[in-house]
Amino acid sequence: MIRSFLIMIPIVFALAPVTAAAQQQITLQQAFEIAVENNHDIRVQMIRREQSENSVFRGGAGQLPTLGIIGDAEYSRNDADLEIANFENNGPPEIESISIDDSETRVYNAALQLNYTLFDGFRGQYRFQQLQSQNEATKLSTRISIENTLLNVADAYLAVLSEQENVDILSQNLEVSENRLDRIREDRRTGSATELDLLNAEVNYNADLIELSAAEVELEAAKRSLLFQLGIDGELDVEPTTRFQTNRNLELQQLLNSAMNQNAVILLSEEQKQSAELNQRLSGSSRYPSVSLRGSYGYFRQEIDASNLPKLETLGFTAGVTFRYNIFNGRQIKREIENRQLDVRSSEIQLQSIQQEVETEVQNVYARYRNTLRQLDLADINVETAQRNFDNSNEAFRLGQISSIELREAQVNLLNEMLRRNNLSFAAKQLELSLMVLSGDWMSF
Repeated sequence: MIRSFLIMIPIVFALAPVTAAAQQQITLQQAFEIAVENNHDIRVQMIRREQSENSVFRGGAGQLPTLGIIGDAEYSRNDADLEIANFENNGPPEIESISIDDSETRVYNAALQLNYTLFDGFRGQYRFQQLQSQNEATKLSTRISIENTLLNVADAYLAVLSEQENVDILSQNLEVSENRLDRIREDRRTGSATELDLLNAEVNYNADLIELSAAEVELEAAKRSLLFQLGIDGELDVEPTTRFQTNRNLELQQLLNSAMNQNAVILLSEEQKQSAELNQRLSGSSRYPSVSLRGSYGYFRQEIDASNLPKLETLGFTAGVTFRYNIFNGRQIKREIENRQLDVRSSEIQLQSIQQEVETEVQNVYARYRNTLRQLDLADINVETAQRNFDNSNEAFRLGQISSIELREAQVNLLNEMLRRNNLSFAAKQLELSLMVLSGDWMSF
């Protein structure tokens, strides 16, 4: 059942796994499957969903007949004093007194009984619709739980990719600092560089080494967070694949329309409103009479010592019809209907509030998404400019036209722009995934 639900969630990332000797590389889709299989909250939700589906049947709503076997036996032993009037003669009756000690009475009864409600003011129909509505609400709650879990998995997955990219950038930066340090050491031996130049290069190299070490620690922390979201043993080394594309073509109005029709929270609120309407109808059904049928085939035997009818035995069919109609019950039905009407009004207001809340959230996330894409475009330009500036500065430093401090400045500018672009790239992807969840449009992945 869990895997069948995953079929409904195609993935944005078209990633090809790469085999590694010491690490298990996984795609985002594989990460989703692992999380759904291992997440305890989702597993509990799936059990509740199965229980809810099992509860949707006509018999649970009282729309099917009931058939049962009943039987009982009774024995009693008493002292009995009887007075019997004789009216055979004219005049006052003659009274005959009889005393029986240890009088025994035995009663045996067994029957096959059938009961069926022929009409109950449509209560059975409304109760069955309630079961269906509750089942749909449970499915939506399960969907919300799964979507939230998958979004957390995606955030953790992207965090690992982002930290890995930071490590790669800082590693390249450290290599540049190391090459500059080696060059200045050589220039110092030939006398073309000062001791101050060498000290600055060493300080810069150590600073870059510290930043790389800190980034490696953050990468390991991100991997542990991903393992936690996946529900995997922390000793397993999981390495995500590292290729993805951000969808730049999302349109606000299309997202809003999709959210109003497919957002799981809105759909759940609509289902709760429908449930309130069903409760109102169910309360109104109490105004109607009810008609029920009953039938039985049974055996009855009675033996009484202290009786002029010492034995009675019957075997056969019995059938009957019961009609019930409540004329007055202290206005309880009226008050119940009024309260259910208030529940409907409350659910309508709550639905409007949730719709506005989701609409506002979509607009806010979309605004951040578009702004992040604009910043990402500018960051791409800045990285290209900073790269050209660094290349030119590196060549000028080789020719002795600028100082090592000026080269360091160009290097730091390039490093900062690359890190900024990396952070913006993954932020844009996270915002895209959030918009997909809000719009309820996982199929567009």
